[in-house]
Amino acid sequence: MITLPTPDTSGETREHNIDLLSEPENTTKQLVEGQYGYQGEWIVNWAPITKTAGGTQGATLVWKQTGYKVNPERQGDIVPNTLWGCFSDVQSVQNLMHANLSTSRYRKGLWGAGLANLIYKQRTPKKQKFHHASGGYVVGLSGETRSENIFGGAFCELFTRDKNEIASRSNAHSYLGAVYYQYNTVSLPLRLHGQFTYCHTSNDMKTKMTEKYAPKGTSYPVLRGEWVNDCFGLEFGGSIKVPTRTLRVRTFLNIQAIYAHQEDFNEDSIAYGRKFASSDLVNLSLPIGVHISRLKGKNDFHVSVAYSPDLVRHNPHSDVYLLSTPLGANWRSCGTNLARQGLLVRCGNHRAYTPHFSIFGNFTYELRGSSRTCSGNLGSMLRF
Repeated sequence: MITLPTPDTSGETREHNIDLLSEPENTTKQLVEGQYGYQGEWIVNWAPITKTAGGTQGATLVWKQTGYKVNPERQGDIVPNTLWGCFSDVQSVQNLMHANLSTSRYRKGLWGAGLANLIYKQRTPKKQKFHHASGGYVVGLSGETRSENIFGGAFCELFTRDKNEIASRSNAHSYLGAVYYQYNTVSLPLRLHGQFTYCHTSNDMKTKMTEKYAPKGTSYPVLRGEWVNDCFGLEFGGSIKVPTRTLRVRTFLNIQAIYAHQEDFNEDSIAYGRKFASSDLVNLSLPIGVHISRLKGKNDFHVSVAYSPDLVRHNPHSDVYLLSTPLGANWRSCGTNLARQGLLVRCGNHRAYTPHFSIFGNFTYELRGSSRTCSGNLGSMLRF
């Protein structure tokens, strides 16, 4: 038996024992399967026995790599998951625009609000848990035409944080812009609306790997990577008024399309860093539900409940390479897969304190199979 060095996850080596048979075949293969790192086999090629060698037999040992198994700290699924964070932030701005410009009777004015958003994705047997939190502000301007059609626009700045449960954290800075238009039909109790939202996010990720999966005596530096995400959201929908005596009730159907793109980037360490290829997220959903509102004095209360199935989905994934050995060590990092059906609940209130000043607040909760999304806003409006 002899001891041979075998390549490890970091480009270092680990020792592995190879048995040399006393009566070997011409070629012997010894499979080397570590829990993580390079997977492969040693091939022992035996030389023919000759009289000049004194009856001894020589052998040539050749290492053949068969694959690479990445450890959980190096997986990097937080990178494609940041697209889900952008997806949720776009939806939170869309919800705010719709609440202020469509559901409330106080529509015309200059307004501003604080905005917060949170996603929590539970751990599954194949995926780590994922957490996204964002907070910031939004300012907007809205108006109404003579025919009671509504229009408006908004600008938003968010500070976000994404993390998984092991080694990586990503802080980000996002800018969002949104435009909204609603058309009220004259002869029918029908409203049609559309809105477009764009989000630009600059990400700064740090990964601090422990010694749990490192070769003995090896410590990793803190790895850092920076990249940009771009996200586009488009929504079209309509609602029909249901006649009631005391409440304003409308049934609605929306079509929501969101596309998000993550650019490729390299981490800052050639020896231990990774290269992430670009990834994309596509989602098309069809929320259908009912909206109920009531005017009581100076308050305008509203609540809506919707069932939201995702009709089309392309989950994000990124091909990852070790910068030190890009051809030998590579894998696919897949983003989380949110359940494709959700229950959506929204509620809020808009209260007028004077003819030209009001305060509003809204809350949204989305429940999916293994994830929860919460968003809320609180702001005020100078009314025209």
